[in-house]
Amino acid sequence: MTTSWLELGQSAPIGQEFELVVLDDLEFQLTLQTKLEPPAVPQIVASPVKAINHKKSHSAFRNLLSSPKKRKEQERKAQEEADRLALQQQQEAQAAAKRNHQATAWDLLHDLVGPDGSFARAYVCLNNHENQAYGRPLTVDIPCFNEWAVDNTGASSVKSKRGGVVRRPPYRVGKLTLQLLYVPKPKGAKDEDMPKSMNACIRELKEAEEVKDTTWEGPLSQQGGDCPVSAVRNSSCLSQRLTFFLVLASTLLPSRRYQAHCLP
Repeated sequence: MTTSWLELGQSAPIGQEFELVVLDDLEFQLTLQTKLEPPAVPQIVASPVKAINHKKSHSAFRNLLSSPKKRKEQERKAQEEADRLALQQQQEAQAAAKRNHQATAWDLLHDLVGPDGSFARAYVCLNNHENQAYGRPLTVDIPCFNEWAVDNTGASSVKSKRGGVVRRPPYRVGKLTLQLLYVPKPKGAKDEDMPKSMNACIRELKEAEEVKDTTWEGPLSQQGGDCPVSAVRNSSCLSQRLTFFLVLASTLLPSRRYQAHCLP
C-alpha cells in the first residue's frame, strides 16, 4: 500500500493504519520515498568564434606554388584552433553559470536516493514485538537505513573500473515510530467478528476490562427453577459469574451456593 505525499522534514506525521494477517510469522518492509526531479538543462549557445587572420609569411606566389597537401594541412590546423577556442568559451560559460547557480534539492540529494526516489527503509519482524503487543497497543521506534547512496570516495573496485555505480553500505538515517497491536483470532470467529480498526479494537478491549472488573453483591428475587414462588436470595456478581446463596430452613444444614455464567 502507498500513503499520500507529505512535506519532507525532520519529522512528519504519516498517520496511516493498515491491517496484516499473520499465519506463522510476519516480516514486512516500510520504504520512504521522495519526489526528486532533475532540473532542466539550460541551453548554452556558444558565441561565434572570430576568425583569426594569421600573417602570411609567404608571398602569394609561394602559396600558389604550394602543394594541395600543405594547403589541406593548413586548413586542418585552422579548424582545430577554431574548435579549441569554441570549446574553451563553452567551458568558461558553464563555469560562470555554475558559480552563479544556487544548489537545488537535486544537487544535494540525487546521489542519496534510488531511481524511484527511495531513501530510507525499515524492517519489521513480528516475533520481536509479539509478546509486548499481544492484546495491547505497543509504540516502538524502528530504525531506517539508506541503501541507495552512491559512494563518491573514488575507492577502486572491479565495478567502478567497469563503469558501474558503487553504492555505500547501508547506514542509519532516521526512525519510524509505529504503534503495533497483535489481536489473535478466536477459534470459530469469522472475519466480520474481528475489529475493523485499531481504535475499535482498543475500545472493545477497554469495555471487556470494565466488564471483567465489575462486582455486585446484594439480594436478588427469583421465581422459577427451584423456586415455585417468588423468593429473595442473596447473590453476588463477579465479572460474568453470578452466584446465588440458598438458606435452608434447618439450621443444622449448611447454606447451598449456586453459580450461573452470564453470557455477554
